[in-house]
Amino acid sequence: MLDYRVVPYHWRVPIEDGQRAMRLIRAHAAEYGIDPQRLGVWGFSAGGHLASTLGTHCDADAVPVEHPDATDKESCKPAFMILSYPVISMTLPEAHAGSRMNLLGPNVDPALEHRYSNQFAVTAEAPATFLFATTNDPTVPVANSLDFYRALQQNQVPAELHIYDFANHGCGLCGSIIPLSTWPELLRNWLVQRGWIPSTAPPPPAPQPNLPSWPPGLTGPGKPDPS
Repeated sequence: MLDYRVVPYHWRVPIEDGQRAMRLIRAHAAEYGIDPQRLGVWGFSAGGHLASTLGTHCDADAVPVEHPDATDKESCKPAFMILSYPVISMTLPEAHAGSRMNLLGPNVDPALEHRYSNQFAVTAEAPATFLFATTNDPTVPVANSLDFYRALQQNQVPAELHIYDFANHGCGLCGSIIPLSTWPELLRNWLVQRGWIPSTAPPPPAPQPNLPSWPPGLTGPGKPDPS
């Protein structure tokens, strides 16, 4: 789990945190016992924007490092993406206004607004992607997922999209909402089909209650002020 910097930091800081995390994991792949070529990224909501940015911009968007180390030689591009009710666009009204301001600041540069509307950044080199969202998401318009899927399809990138006829945002495993609780099994099937996990891999966890507003025990700069 990446606890990346958010407000008061703006562009480029969260993206640089994501890039560095991917490179660190690959640089330590032998130590972690993982295949660096099978490293995916998974983002929920605003985290979906960071995840999709890594998939569509990563290496070409890197800032030159004054004193690069061995880690900087690694690629930050994921092999696949999982995007759960993601923020994709930075263009209003489709964009989630809070995410847009948090990333690009109060005075948005139109060039950055378009650049980080990630549906416009998809090419044939984008990673295979699994998306799910709800039709009447009250927070992040479903158009974010639809536009990104359409861009993937137009560029012949393998992609699977599940849209639930429901109104919800941020339910995590969604175990308290029976119609939505099927998505972990659909994701597992996709991972098996694409060859990212073996068919003998453990089943997904049993349906869990909806994700709380903040996971217990997790601290970081994005945690709401308890006062």
